Amino acid sequence: SFVDLTLGGAYIPHIDDINGTRWNFSLRAAFNFGRRLRLQYTHISDGKGLFKWADGKKNLGWNFLGLSFRF
Repeated sequence: SFVDLTLGGAYIPHIDDINGTRWNFSLRAAFNFGRRLRLQYTHISDGKGLFKWADGKKNLGWNFLGLSFRF
């Protein structure tokens, strides 16, 4: 398929201003260009912006952009 969407979970043991909780959601969107090339975006956070958690902790989340080539 051209587009892959993945929803999962992520455990991050260190808590700081970027990662306010240990248990988080993982959302990934990948665009496949043929059988060998893939562009991928991943966001990991506790969903505070979406679900409006009221615990007062910061969680900006992690964002990753990657390009992969399969040999």
